[in-house]
Amino acid sequence: MAQVVHSCSWKNNTVILRLEPYSLNLRTSFGTSHSATSERFNGLVTIKVNELTGYGECAMPPKKPGVYLADYNDCVSYFKAFIQHIVKTMENFDEQNIIRYDPFGTVPTEFFSALRNPGSDQSDNVVLLRAFFHIMDTISESKLPESRVARNAIEMALLDLWGQTLHSPTAAIILGSDFDLHPKPGYYTIAMNSDSEQMIRSTHFGLQHTPYLKLKMNRNISFWSSWLPKLHKICSDALDDRPFHWSIDANADWTPRVALDMLQVLAPFRHNITMIEQPFPVHMNDEELKEWALVKTAYEKSGFAIYADESVGTSDDIIRLISVAHGVNIKLDKAGGVREALRTFHAARAAGLDVWFGIMVCSRLSTSMAACLLPLSTLGGDLDGELLVDEVSDRFTGGLDWHASTGFITPPRGYGLGLQKK
Repeated sequence: MAQVVHSCSWKNNTVILRLEPYSLNLRTSFGTSHSATSERFNGLVTIKVNELTGYGECAMPPKKPGVYLADYNDCVSYFKAFIQHIVKTMENFDEQNIIRYDPFGTVPTEFFSALRNPGSDQSDNVVLLRAFFHIMDTISESKLPESRVARNAIEMALLDLWGQTLHSPTAAIILGSDFDLHPKPGYYTIAMNSDSEQMIRSTHFGLQHTPYLKLKMNRNISFWSSWLPKLHKICSDALDDRPFHWSIDANADWTPRVALDMLQVLAPFRHNITMIEQPFPVHMNDEELKEWALVKTAYEKSGFAIYADESVGTSDDIIRLISVAHGVNIKLDKAGGVREALRTFHAARAAGLDVWFGIMVCSRLSTSMAACLLPLSTLGGDLDGELLVDEVSDRFTGGLDWHASTGFITPPRGYGLGLQKK
């Protein structure tokens, strides 16, 4: 896979932008109801301004129509378009217009408070960062849904750079320096695997880092009827009867009938289960919405919450989910970056929905960016990218803190995302 590199200068500042393949080897096969992979082909964005370097990651599951819209080639196409517009902008740079531009004007006002006064900081680095945001926000290519993965990676790198420029953690720039950054639970994913021994080993590995597990489940009621009691015993024994929690992820594989039958399977473990994720199809007509609204009511009466995942991309998706879900899973790659993720968060909370933050399979880089938003979550999130990929292929250290004794995650505290490249 090709890499894209562009170098330019502005006011004696040297700028280098790069997109390159970022292959990640997984510790175990990652199986869901719609795919199974042992390697992921992500992309790494690097934006270097003089001595400072910001990083962003394009995290992409295998393409799935209407759900996962981009692959590496789509990211290359957008990155090239972004660079072309940088070249045009630098040729006729309108500095006063850029100084006045607020990249955060459409984001709920409680976020990015320190950066909301355009013109207050006219240092070269900040003006350049505003220019890059302005380009990304105004080019026609940004309207394409398949651009969201690349836009998220570019925005990630820019916010990493902005934090380093201001000597501040990116989380503090987004949430405010006085925001409550208390840790929230981090879930480790137990993927489906035809080898049950592999699932047992994965469970033991996950429990070394957190008592919060995310279980990928298909519609095989017979299998889960026998497997969940075994898993419960494994968790109880490994943790010496200390509390543990599961989230259940159906990845849009269930029917309403399966969901109601599965409710009987899950009922004995209601005190361990925090939520059921995406049991319904990604796209539903009005009749299907009515059926799944009845499922929501049945689960609610039994003490379970249902969250949407694959059905959630941007804030535009929230209204249609109110009747079938109690909460939503927000992912930066699907939203197109932190700013749209915050707009989605605001829309969800305004609609009375709870919020959970997740990631695609990724390295410590994307995980650290998502961790900056984790304090906003209701239940926590499945930010387990660094645990799913092996240490050799993950190119970063630092970033978020995962407290193995509790399974809680703290946002990065270093400047920017606080990462160091190996």
